[in-house]
Amino acid sequence: MTTEPVQRKLQFVFEKYGIRPAKNFTFSFFSMGNEVFFIRDTKNRRLVLKNCLKNRSAQMLASEIALVEHLNKNGCGAPVIVPGVKGEKFVEMDGDFFIMTKFMRGHMPSWNTHLKTWHYRESIKGLACYHRAASTLDPTIDTDRIKTCEYERTLEWTENLARILKEDTSGRPSVAKMRTIIDAYVDIAKKLPETLPAAEAAKCETLMIHGDFHAFNVVYRFRRFHACYDFDFIRRDLKLFDILWTFGFAQRKFYYNKYGKKIWNDDFRPEADDARKIEIDSLRWFVRIYRKTWKLSKAEILLIPGMQNAMALYNLRFFDLAHSEEECMEHFGWYAWILKKREYMDGPCREAALIVAAEADE
Repeated sequence: MTTEPVQRKLQFVFEKYGIRPAKNFTFSFFSMGNEVFFIRDTKNRRLVLKNCLKNRSAQMLASEIALVEHLNKNGCGAPVIVPGVKGEKFVEMDGDFFIMTKFMRGHMPSWNTHLKTWHYRESIKGLACYHRAASTLDPTIDTDRIKTCEYERTLEWTENLARILKEDTSGRPSVAKMRTIIDAYVDIAKKLPETLPAAEAAKCETLMIHGDFHAFNVVYRFRRFHACYDFDFIRRDLKLFDILWTFGFAQRKFYYNKYGKKIWNDDFRPEADDARKIEIDSLRWFVRIYRKTWKLSKAEILLIPGMQNAMALYNLRFFDLAHSEEECMEHFGWYAWILKKREYMDGPCREAALIVAAEADE
């Protein structure tokens, strides 16, 4: 990685793209995984430069670029790549990898935007649009990220984290907290082949999933889905991962409508009858919207409860002792909340999947 001040580093990169900023560039505060800069150049073009801290290799970037180009050609809006002066689709400089794209016009909500129902509705439509386009991507294109049904690889990663936590002598409070819950996650990993059987997963569609598709990674125009972005977690995996990820964001709106800000309280626990109704209504709503654009089988709907276990283990992979103590403590709170939620939401979730799958026509 380069050690120059960011302005100097960007000056070198701009030269490789043959551009000069017309005025100071703007840094995106809301980009959580990469360094993202908004630029207006002397040709009055609005551009976006991303220092790729997640897809940080030529192979990973080649997969991302192949995907976004395929999406744009197949009816799903995505960033348009701006090539360098030599025609290169990304620029590497001393271990940093940069992609430049055209600025996408439209409404792009940030994390402090109060989302409306139409945001969630259009994000579901957008996910279906994304899956429809991604389903025809060259199947040899992939990344090396852990897949949902790589049971041994998942267990190895989880047990390795447990070992690191138990051997740590730093005295960090986050380590002590994580030690109280890590065995529960190891148990989930050991039981994943039973709760998410490979035979059932084989009935579900596999494609290059987005990995982080939600209403905040969508561009809207005229209150309609226009494009998606942020491809930091792409991998060839069960489409159901994206379904559950996007559904989780949209479903929260149903709980918020019923309980308001109480849903963020540590001791929040919905009434059993309310939870049952919300789980059924929200899943029914999601499936109805999604299936207007792309297929979603009964087998996939029925596997949603089992997929919750894979999702819990996936979330755990965001924990890293190299992060600040504040972030590690924040992640511990997230993981503890997931375990608590599993205790009272497993039943309603399973019932909702059974009811909505029974209603769905193939």
